[in-house]
Amino acid sequence: MSLNSIITKFYILCCSCLFLFFTTSAAGADEVMQTLRENIVGDYYLWGIREVGSGIRLNVDGTYRFVFMVGSVDEIDEGRWNIEGSSIAMRSTASTTEPDIAFVRSEKGAFLGVRVAFEGENADKASRQTHVALYSNDRRFVANEGFKDYKQSRIAAPPIQKITISYIGALRKYREFSFETTDPTHNYFVFKSNLGNLGHVRLDNAQLRMGSDELLFKLPHIPEELRYIRLQGKQ
Repeated sequence: MSLNSIITKFYILCCSCLFLFFTTSAAGADEVMQTLRENIVGDYYLWGIREVGSGIRLNVDGTYRFVFMVGSVDEIDEGRWNIEGSSIAMRSTASTTEPDIAFVRSEKGAFLGVRVAFEGENADKASRQTHVALYSNDRRFVANEGFKDYKQSRIAAPPIQKITISYIGALRKYREFSFETTDPTHNYFVFKSNLGNLGHVRLDNAQLRMGSDELLFKLPHIPEELRYIRLQGKQ
């Protein structure tokens, strides 16, 4: 047998051994990751904060669902999760369409105070889930009386130079819409809302660290880390 033949056979043997090693290692790593995923799936509930209801469900198929409820505000998210080191990465599949508000018209109404009304689909929801402020001669009034499709301030009065409207969130912060009035003598203003993904908090930027039967949850704009305790039993 020539020297070249011996070298060639030795090279093939080495390559075969390396292939077997990496294949076996990859299979072992996959089994470890699968076991880890199976041990993590389940329902986790917020611990230690009164008057707030919140939970995270991690499903074995790699999907998740999140809910956060405080007062009259409910926020949700859903998407896919994966293990990255000692953390869980979450990729939201919720809509990215931001809520919007557009001015429609204004007029003088035969009532005391100032009203801001909403029209179109989901007008009642827009009325419930918005914060409205009225500006008159450098004074600020909050329209804190809510009705089916409008909000009202009985103490505000024309001239109204500016109106600001923002959707109400808990974990999520919404932009503030500012409108200069076309006729400051009016006291009835109508807007049309596009709710978009209102109520979806999108957890793409969340940090979710794994603990012993718990998840430690952190959002960039919230200083506190939220602790979620696992409910016994897997889903």
